[in-house]
Amino acid sequence: MRETNKYQKLEELLTNTKVPLGDLSIDAQYKQSLKSELYNEVTSGSKSSSVWSQIVALVNTSYVLGVAFVLLTIFVVINFDERTLKSEVVAASIIEIPESTIVKIVRSDPSEVITAVEGDIVGIGDVVEVSGSATTIISEHGDKILADNNAEFTFLAQDEHELTLRQFAGSMYIAVSDTEESKREITVAVRDSILTTESGAEFLIDIDEETDNIEVFKASVDIMQNSSVVPVGQYQKVIISPESNEVSVSELDPDANKRIIVQKYRKQLEETGAVIDRSPPVIELSTDVSSPSQSRYLQIDGKLNDDSMIRKIKINSHEYYANDGNEYPVQRNGQFSIPWELEEGDNELTLYAYDEYWNTSSILFTLTYEPREEDLPVPTEEVIGL
Repeated sequence: MRETNKYQKLEELLTNTKVPLGDLSIDAQYKQSLKSELYNEVTSGSKSSSVWSQIVALVNTSYVLGVAFVLLTIFVVINFDERTLKSEVVAASIIEIPESTIVKIVRSDPSEVITAVEGDIVGIGDVVEVSGSATTIISEHGDKILADNNAEFTFLAQDEHELTLRQFAGSMYIAVSDTEESKREITVAVRDSILTTESGAEFLIDIDEETDNIEVFKASVDIMQNSSVVPVGQYQKVIISPESNEVSVSELDPDANKRIIVQKYRKQLEETGAVIDRSPPVIELSTDVSSPSQSRYLQIDGKLNDDSMIRKIKINSHEYYANDGNEYPVQRNGQFSIPWELEEGDNELTLYAYDEYWNTSSILFTLTYEPREEDLPVPTEEVIGL
């Protein structure tokens, strides 16, 4: 089964197998324990999971999961193809714009592609490959998709209130123009959602400059008031607790005119777009492979050029995971210097390079070891049969 099919199958499973909030078979403590266990399983061994964010979204919203589905989910996640878990970036945030459209960004494989330039209005079903630095209009209200010159996406559907996009490459950002009636802002969280840090939950949020109130239209966590879940869609003023994974409501504000989606997110305010890296590292070998080596031991030196950080290098059957620090043979920035022992004669080697999204490239090369004459063993009388 193809990787994308596996992901879609799991995504459908997570989306469709939900039970109403009234089913109290799973309490809050069990949900928190489940989230921690799933997080540890999915991210063990430096795995970066897009599937995890789907699970968190379901556990954290106004749904709880049935026990049988919980066990099935754990089984599926633990046995899921690790390349899919590691290679995808979450690009499925829902952006709600008041009195305008809902924009959904999801992943897809490319089909027929057209080119969009500055100011183009792209039709439903069109697959867009951005040319240059493009701003593509997506609604009559003037709201825009900002995409870099690597972005490719398609519009799938549109009705009065909803617009669905499917992204499969590049970076996409959402921008909303201010109006005289109200200041409207939106933010998008696209990388792996995580649980709380020592300083509390980290959010991309909007703060009212006049009142310093954090105003939330929709959140990826349960909104609680007096131990009861407040229906999503109402307006709330909230307090983010550093001691727990909950957002508590201090008071309701039904007349608020500012709406924003809140997502748990690693604190990277400068990066609020969906990025999908499909480019493999470029390998530059600096060790001289054209001349024989007179030493059995040498360093295989070089540089990996990639827009992302480097995950590991593999030479034949030996793996070297990247780390920060000069004491490591492979650096996350791509520099490497790997000690290697040669056999006498020709040594055929294959070097594989992997970036953090598991894009890979490889090169084949041969190192030849020719010992100096003084290093060769001197025949003895016993050896030559005298």
